[in-house]
Amino acid sequence: MDTSIIAGVLNAITTIGKEMIGVPTSLKKIEFHGFVVTSAVCGAYSVYVFSEEDLHRSLIEGINNIAKWFDVIFGYDGAQWDGSMDLFNKYKQSIEEKICKELFLWFLYSIDVSENYLDKLKSMGTIEKAIMRYITQNEETSCMMLLDKLCIFTTGELLEALFNLVEEDIIQTNYCD
Repeated sequence: MDTSIIAGVLNAITTIGKEMIGVPTSLKKIEFHGFVVTSAVCGAYSVYVFSEEDLHRSLIEGINNIAKWFDVIFGYDGAQWDGSMDLFNKYKQSIEEKICKELFLWFLYSIDVSENYLDKLKSMGTIEKAIMRYITQNEETSCMMLLDKLCIFTTGELLEALFNLVEEDIIQTNYCD
């Protein structure tokens, strides 16, 4: 499908919604060609995420944060936008990092272990040690792989441990986190 046609259809739906009920103040979702399309609107910016299933609450918050960020960062320039992508290309890395952070895309990229992780290994819990063992024994491991492979732990336990390891700078992704 042509992305400009899809964007046009979604923009038309948003515009119709604005005309019917006023300016959107919260996230909306629709089904579109077998996908769930979740959107957030802030100022002149709309963010659409296509998924096969309904999104988790934290991802919906991330979409909303991205729309707000675009409005804050590009709001003035966007109001006078001439259709050129130069403005956005200039900030491409910042945009990618914001999207990656808000939608937890770092979960999909392979992770590395910091050089000083051995110093902290003794004080780690069982889950953290299992994560570190799996990462060091398997190349190209991602957080999503860990969630699939370490099923002896609950998803909640693994997520908490992964977030703690990232915050403590024990594991790093090969993209942005």
